[in-house]
Amino acid sequence: MPRKCSSFDATKNCGGGALVLDGKTGSVLWKYWTRKDVLFIDCSENVNADKTKDCLISGKGGVLGIVDGKTGILIWEFTKSNGQYLLDLYSAQYIVDQTGDGFSDVLISHTTEQSSYIIILNGKNGEVIGQVGMPDGGSVFIVPRLLKTYNNTYVLFGTGSIETSGSLFITPLESISHSDQSKIKTIWQGLSGVSSGILIADMNTDGIGDVIFTNDDTLTVLDGTNFTSIWNITLKESGHSEILIGPTPTYFNNDAYPDLLFTNMVGSTFPEYYFSESRIASGDSGKFLLDEPMLGSGEVTSPAIAISFSGIGNDMFLFWSSTCSTSKSNQKQEFTFTKGTNLFFYGSKCNCFMI
Repeated sequence: MPRKCSSFDATKNCGGGALVLDGKTGSVLWKYWTRKDVLFIDCSENVNADKTKDCLISGKGGVLGIVDGKTGILIWEFTKSNGQYLLDLYSAQYIVDQTGDGFSDVLISHTTEQSSYIIILNGKNGEVIGQVGMPDGGSVFIVPRLLKTYNNTYVLFGTGSIETSGSLFITPLESISHSDQSKIKTIWQGLSGVSSGILIADMNTDGIGDVIFTNDDTLTVLDGTNFTSIWNITLKESGHSEILIGPTPTYFNNDAYPDLLFTNMVGSTFPEYYFSESRIASGDSGKFLLDEPMLGSGEVTSPAIAISFSGIGNDMFLFWSSTCSTSKSNQKQEFTFTKGTNLFFYGSKCNCFMI
C-alpha cells in the first residue's frame, strides 16, 4: 500500500482524501480516500434524493467523483473504464439539471496529452451527457466559468498558458449538453493564454457579470454583454512581470464598483521570481488606489480573501506576503539558480536565505 495507507486507516488508496468533521465537536463523521491529491470539494447539491447534500470531489491525476454527504460512501467515480485518466481537475462544479431527472449535473474541463474538452456529466451516475472540443486545438488549464444573463446561461472557457498563445471562448450551456460546436464564439485572443482563471463580477453596475482575467502581465475586464474592453492594465514599469493568481474583488473605496487586488511576480520567468508586487485597481477605471505597490519577497501562490463589512467602502483584503528586509533595494535583489538545480529545490526555496 502506498504511503503506508494502513497508518491512515485506509485499505487501498491514500494519495489524498476528504474529511467531514462535526461542526460542534470536531470529531470525524466520515473520511474518503483518493488515489491522488484532492484540489476542490463542492458539497452544494444532492444527487441521490436522500435530502443530504453530496460532495463532488476533483483533484490531481483525474480524481473525480461524488461521495454521499451523509455516509461518505462513493456514489460514482470517473475511472479508466470511462476513458483515459484525466490530468489535474482543479474545480469540477455542479450545474443546473440538463437531463430533466431533477438532479444537478456536473461541468468539467477534460484535458489529456492529446486533446481538451468541456464536458457535462450526469450528476446521478457520472455518464457523459455532452461535450465540445477546443476550436483552436489548444489545451485547457483553467476552470470554466458560468456567466448568467437575463435569459440564458453561458460557459466561458480558455486555452493556452503563459508560454503559449491562447483564446477565450463562450458557448450556451445547453449547447454543450447537445455536443454542438457551432455555438462557440471567440471573445478574446492573446499571444499568451489566460494565466490565472476567469473571475465573474459586475464591474459596470448593469446587473450582468463581467469577465475578469489575466494573461502574462495584463489584467483585463470585458463587458459581460458584448465582450468589449471596459479597461485593462499592463505592467511595464517593473521589468518582466507575470500575474499567476487571480484577482480578488471587494468594495475597497467609496463607490459602487468592485475593486480588485492582484499580485504579480517579477523575475526572468518560472521559477526565478525575485519579488512580488500587490496592487489594488479601482473597479471603475483600473486606476491604482495605492501610491506604491506592496512588495513581498519570493513567490505568492494563493489569492487574497475579501472580508466584507457593512457600509460602503469598508471591505478589506486579507492576503499573504513574505518580507525578508525593510529595504526596497534588498527586496528587489535579483538572483539566479545554479545550473542543474532540480525542480524540488525551486518549490522549496526560501528567498530570505538567498538574498
